[in-house]
Amino acid sequence: MHDYWGYEKADGRERTDKAIREHCIEIISQLTGRLGNSLKAEQEEDQQRLDTLVANAKKNLLIIGDSLRNPTYSGTSFFTAKAPFNDALNRIYDLEKLMLDALLNISGELGGLDKGELSKDQFEASFLQIQDFLDDINQSLFEREALILGDM
Repeated sequence: MHDYWGYEKADGRERTDKAIREHCIEIISQLTGRLGNSLKAEQEEDQQRLDTLVANAKKNLLIIGDSLRNPTYSGTSFFTAKAPFNDALNRIYDLEKLMLDALLNISGELGGLDKGELSKDQFEASFLQIQDFLDDINQSLFEREALILGDM
């Protein structure tokens, strides 16, 4: 991310915010593309469940991507405030790292699903992990937005 400079200086905050959001959107796009590939269950009767889990994960990723594309905090005082607010900035950095880590973890889980036909236990466990990572991203986005809006 060549435009990610941090939030310490007001004149770089919008560029940094946009860079991190675009980077996450790019990863999400790659992940949803991988979810578009057909995953196969070992047992025919489990395929519908697997397809449902794939569709739900894809839908949740797309919702997160939409949130990143259209943040509610544009134009707030966060982007123009002169003094750095260290506790909030440190927490924002932590939340961004959590989001990136969760996206990478989802990628890892999907990598484990690319290995032929899947048992129900295997795909259920993987998608449970993926849902946990999606929840982590949503929580991080919510808290990050609250910090930027000055609600925390």
